[in-house]
Amino acid sequence: MSSPWLDERSRVVVTGGAGFIGSALCRRLLAHGVEVVIYESLVGGQRVDESAAQLRAAGAELVRGDIRDSERLADVLRQGDGLVHLAAMTSVPVSIAMPEICHSINVEGTRCVLAAAERAKVGRVVFASTAAVYGPEPKLPSTEGDDPAPTSPYGVSKLQGEIDVARSSVETVSLRLFNVYGKGQDPDSSYSGVITRWVSALRRGAELDLYGDGTQTRDFIHVADVAAALCAALEMIPEDRLPINVGSGEAVSLAHLLEILGEVLGVEPVVHRLPVRPGDVQHSRADIRRAQRLLDFSPRVELRAGLRSLIEL
Repeated sequence: MSSPWLDERSRVVVTGGAGFIGSALCRRLLAHGVEVVIYESLVGGQRVDESAAQLRAAGAELVRGDIRDSERLADVLRQGDGLVHLAAMTSVPVSIAMPEICHSINVEGTRCVLAAAERAKVGRVVFASTAAVYGPEPKLPSTEGDDPAPTSPYGVSKLQGEIDVARSSVETVSLRLFNVYGKGQDPDSSYSGVITRWVSALRRGAELDLYGDGTQTRDFIHVADVAAALCAALEMIPEDRLPINVGSGEAVSLAHLLEILGEVLGVEPVVHRLPVRPGDVQHSRADIRRAQRLLDFSPRVELRAGLRSLIEL
């Protein structure tokens, strides 16, 4: 790592560090000799518990706590150089069903995190936002200067998080993550992406649930690339408070994704077609030029290779 302050003597706190993206980030930080503290509620079930145990065995410190407990988090952060805020409700459908809880976790929780970071005088806060802030009909490719138009409580909550992060007195950067997939995502969770659910179904010989006609597109980005971008955001020299897209820069239709999965597995997927879900985006693609310039970021995991690694687990 090339940061003037982030090295093997550094201490980084990761909220939600035992989750899907958090565990990938923590493993990457630990591999670079950085001291890692996971601040985690551990309400995500057995998979999160197992991930936390594995990370502790690898050298991470685990602190159990709620992000809305600002005083407790501030105590943890006082010895920290950087903070990556990943803890959130991340499901669009769940946010629609439980908007008040989404607001409490994603908006009030992020405000508590920022208050704790300000009190502890943390050097850098990285906030995980989402492409959902662009809304169901974004311009393509979506650029950070586009007018946001979220319609789901999840997207609205993350946009408010970006606003609050930009107003913070500490040094901050927001990353808008597109469709993240990879090892460690729970296929049985309502938070999981389509790739994880489909790979799990194909392994079991089950039908694949397809919401819509398959023409909708997604910008899929591997979790290893996201972890690299988060690390780069801890090290970057910010030039402004605008967010940064983190995606592949390519749009893949769900119908084409089905074809690729069938080819990689050598099977013909059986599809169960369902109506489009409320709040689902029809098309998504990131303009990643800002990430390339500020984070020196380019995705390294090609989609077929990423799918193959999932299937071979």
